[in-house]
Amino acid sequence: MKKVFIIALAFVLIIFGFIFSKSKQAAWEDASLVATEALTEKNTGTRVYSFSGSDEIVTVMNGTVVIEEDEETFSGGILKINSEEFFENAVSCSTSFYVLDNGEEKNVMTNRIIDKTGGNVVLDGDDLGKMSGPDAVTGYDNDSAEKLMKNLFFEIKIVNADGEEKSHQLQLEVVEVN
Repeated sequence: MKKVFIIALAFVLIIFGFIFSKSKQAAWEDASLVATEALTEKNTGTRVYSFSGSDEIVTVMNGTVVIEEDEETFSGGILKINSEEFFENAVSCSTSFYVLDNGEEKNVMTNRIIDKTGGNVVLDGDDLGKMSGPDAVTGYDNDSAEKLMKNLFFEIKIVNADGEEKSHQLQLEVVEVN
């Protein structure tokens, strides 16, 4: 009798264990589904853009813009020099990204390099910088993502050792990645 009781008790424990594990698995699956839906819902508001441009003076490549609900990131990409002559004897350089909005330049990001050692500024292959924050890119207006797609420009200004200033603008091609 004792043996039958132990077998019956073991059988009941196995059944409860099986039921408990199935309910626990279902709870994990439900929690996983809820988390996936929340992430998907949050990511649907994320927009990712890539930009680049090239001409006889410069190439800007691998630039990105990520616009999320609470954070925006602008990465200028990489600068490649196509005309050594334009940059000859450069001792100062500034690079700017801006959106042209009804003829007005709306600055997105500017960087400046100055060589105070008496040497020349070397730019080829340089990273053009990165910034992020709430409304870092689109802060100036609600339609700025659309304006960014059509009107993003890159400008480079140099000052050479003789004090001569040169500037060059390049319209960038922006494509939405997602």
